[in-house]
Amino acid sequence: MNNEDERNVALKAYRDGLFSADEKIKLETAEKLLNIAVAVGAELTQTVLFGIIKDVVPELCFFDEVQLMLLQKLDAVVETLGGWQYAKDLMPVYEQLAGSEELVIRTIITESLVNICDHLSDEEIDTDIIGMIDRLVQKNWFTAKCTVAGLFTLCYQRGNAETKIYIRKKALEFCEEDNPLLRKTYAVCLNGLVRDFENDHLVNDVIPLYLRWNEHDQEQIRISSIDLALSLAYTLKEEQVEAHLISALQRSATDASWRVRKEMAAKLLDIQKALNPKHATVYVQMAKLLAMDSEFSTRETMSQDIIEFCLNLKRLKCEGYKEIIINDMIDVIRKMSQDTFEEVRCDLAETLMNLEVIFDKDEMRKHLLPIILTTLNMEPKKVLDTYVGNLNKIMSYIGYDNLGDDLERIMFDLLASSASRWRARRLLIVTIRIIAKHSDKEYFAKTIIPYYHKLLGDTVFSIRRTSPYILPLFIHKFGMAWTKQYVLHKVFYGRRHANYLYRMVVLFCIDELLHPSIKQHLIDLDDKPEFLIKMSYLSELLDYKLNEEWVTNVCTDSAYDFPEDAMAYTDNLLKSLEEQETGEDEKQPPDQHYMISLYCLLLKYVLAILKEMSEDAVPNVRSRCVRTLENLLYINHSVSKKLEDCKEILDKVTDEEKMSWRAEIDEERATVDEYMREEL
Repeated sequence: MNNEDERNVALKAYRDGLFSADEKIKLETAEKLLNIAVAVGAELTQTVLFGIIKDVVPELCFFDEVQLMLLQKLDAVVETLGGWQYAKDLMPVYEQLAGSEELVIRTIITESLVNICDHLSDEEIDTDIIGMIDRLVQKNWFTAKCTVAGLFTLCYQRGNAETKIYIRKKALEFCEEDNPLLRKTYAVCLNGLVRDFENDHLVNDVIPLYLRWNEHDQEQIRISSIDLALSLAYTLKEEQVEAHLISALQRSATDASWRVRKEMAAKLLDIQKALNPKHATVYVQMAKLLAMDSEFSTRETMSQDIIEFCLNLKRLKCEGYKEIIINDMIDVIRKMSQDTFEEVRCDLAETLMNLEVIFDKDEMRKHLLPIILTTLNMEPKKVLDTYVGNLNKIMSYIGYDNLGDDLERIMFDLLASSASRWRARRLLIVTIRIIAKHSDKEYFAKTIIPYYHKLLGDTVFSIRRTSPYILPLFIHKFGMAWTKQYVLHKVFYGRRHANYLYRMVVLFCIDELLHPSIKQHLIDLDDKPEFLIKMSYLSELLDYKLNEEWVTNVCTDSAYDFPEDAMAYTDNLLKSLEEQETGEDEKQPPDQHYMISLYCLLLKYVLAILKEMSEDAVPNVRSRCVRTLENLLYINHSVSKKLEDCKEILDKVTDEEKMSWRAEIDEERATVDEYMREEL
């Protein structure tokens, strides 16, 4: 049997499969369409295979799955042939299936016909496509009429004068059909068509239709009128918009049906952009009415867009936009912030701070701060969680002094709340960091540090793991002595906690002191001789301690390992913290006091604590302790190497100076902090 005979046999078998009485066989055969097309070649596909499909389509009226499979495979076959320019022969197939009750089938057909039209000449559009449309719109069942709606805009753009008349006539006719699905389909179609209509046809045909829709007794038709009004607003002349659309849009904003008003709220930003900025008073009045609507869903829709609406007043260069916002919109925003429905307040909280691009700081304090404070004093539910997400931005912009008491209440409420709100609690880590930058040490120790200790002991691991990130920043802000007294002595005492998960926090904190995630203080050393001598002496002492037998045994014997990606626990938290360290802080020289204080802390307290924890009953704690010791070894080794690079400076220091500076270190090491005595 030669190749031609094999292809003919394959085509006959395929035909028999499609005409089988068994639906399963039909479906399996339809699925093989691409394989058959590739096997028989392009010529036989167009001349024979497409003919088989045309013949079988009338037999598939009750087999939706088979129809769908054929259409999907036909797309692949057309691509294999080289493109939609080869698919004109399939138009009868699409025409026969256009009346399917399945929306997905009709959608595929419309898309395929549009692809075919892209490769047809204008003359073929006027003859073949319009002829097909005319046959389909005369069908009794509405589905075929719906299918070709997607071709109307294309045909109007490319058709001759007769085609345009035909398309206009049919589109307007179907827009007033009794069948709601047909009417809705052509309402959408008309929205695209009006952009191409000549002005006379807009005034004489479309505007009367819009006005009838706007006052129709069916709410769904009045809803459809809003999209049509938008299309007209972009197309009509300015005087025509004023004459025909403005009053009708105002009617929609006060419609008796809440669904119409909700649709107006959803489209208000588009209406704002479509109308001339000189009509700002019109759409501002609409916004005020819709924002204060009696229906919750309308107010909720407005709460999502009201701030963007205000920003658009500036972007569209509306005259006196700031005065409009202050005099008209701020009061509306204030009332929405006190809405009885939490969703409205929460949506507003998400975007309220975006007004910073319009107001300066004084205006923010005057107009927005009262709204924020009123909202923060409400019952701490979802809306409060949302404000906490923006709280750090609010503090940076408005100032900590204006929020102090309310911040304390927020932190108390969040830390006392359920575990379901742990992400909001984790944001307080950034908040505490900002407060530290704006408050004195006495206030911070008395008011804020208790909340920080609660975060370190939180029930959620992610919070316990990330809270130590700001510990080194306390040292830079308030000093090591303060940090030891108010933070570290309680942190170190945590090694005695009954639950090993909380004992691990001690090691997280030590790791963060050694290797800060936010700023790498241990990379560079200052070149001042006194600092270098002291660091050299401390490094020698620490190196001696790290060579003790217990350190060697612990680091050698442990068989546990903890690969860890800290970012898995931080989300955007670390990024937010790093943003707080930009600007002047980045220009600061290496912190001598941090390095010297850290080494004294390691020698006086930390090594003893690590030795104790290396003997913990829980293997995970011991393993984590090994990780911390290895960090310590690495840091000290890096410091030693840096000191070697500074040998020339060290050699110039006199013996008397060395003795004096080392004596200062010995005095510091000998001093025992009373509050740390129990930790020795």
